[in-house]
Amino acid sequence: MRLPLALSLVLCAGLLRASEPPPDTYAVARYSQLMSDSPFALATPTTAPPPPERSFAEGWSVIGLWQEKAPDGTVVDKATIRTSEAKTFTLAGHDPDHDGVSISAVKWSDKPFSSSLTLKKGAEFANIEFIDPAQQTPPPNVAPMAPMRPGLPRPGMPSPTIVPNNRIPRPIGGGPGMPPRLAPPNVRGR
Repeated sequence: MRLPLALSLVLCAGLLRASEPPPDTYAVARYSQLMSDSPFALATPTTAPPPPERSFAEGWSVIGLWQEKAPDGTVVDKATIRTSEAKTFTLAGHDPDHDGVSISAVKWSDKPFSSSLTLKKGAEFANIEFIDPAQQTPPPNVAPMAPMRPGLPRPGMPSPTIVPNNRIPRPIGGGPGMPPRLAPPNVRGR
């Protein structure tokens, strides 16, 4: 008899308690002194590292992007990249090159010149994309090439030596240490 009575009192107390609103939370400032005196607090407050002034891949663009099958049978992404100094280099897979730059991820696209590349150098990442061929300019300090015309030399190139009838002069007879040429045998008499 006592057990049902105790259960009914507990249930009634729970129902009365549920009708009250929950207590308000305390402000964070109340705990700031506890956090600063805690033995687990950091000795010096951490600040976010300053953002890099310039990305290592600023001014870089993708010239070519393809996949090749490696000797072990895996498919490796390869990319040719043009730097802002008009130098080009090729990256293969996730292996870093001599400057520590490697391919982190490739975002393939079905549209021409729309794929992008994520590069990694140390802990820094950079996204680079194709430059539309219509917007590409020739690298600096490179003169545009004149159109080729047959028979005319290009500017800056030596003119070819023209031999009449395209004959190359050859010595008659044998050269030093060579026997003289012999006439072919007469085969008519047989």
